[in-house]
Amino acid sequence: MAKRINITIPKDFLSRVDEFSKKEHRKRSELIRESLREYMGRRDKDMAVEQKKGLIYSEAKETITVEKIKKISKEKKVELFSIIRIYFKNSPEVIASFIFGSYSTDNNRNFKFKGEF
Repeated sequence: MAKRINITIPKDFLSRVDEFSKKEHRKRSELIRESLREYMGRRDKDMAVEQKKGLIYSEAKETITVEKIKKISKEKKVELFSIIRIYFKNSPEVIASFIFGSYSTDNNRNFKFKGEF
């Protein structure tokens, strides 16, 4: 059963709603209800995606910690970084500095790590 509510809408926005309702030959209330349904559907999907991202992040955080990475041999770190670089093409330097500490690159953009990891 539908329930009637009162809402306050700025005049210019209400004018736009009225324009749409006239063009589509629909009642104002119907247009507003449909808009709310669509908005809430998108928000539900967005929140589900964010929740999945959070779960993936927490799983990754539990799987690989900085302490575990520090215990990996230098060769394995270079191999690990190569894999990470495939997934994060836009910012390998940021990833390297976060995971491995200080580093430098040669002319071929090969990474050389300095000091302790």
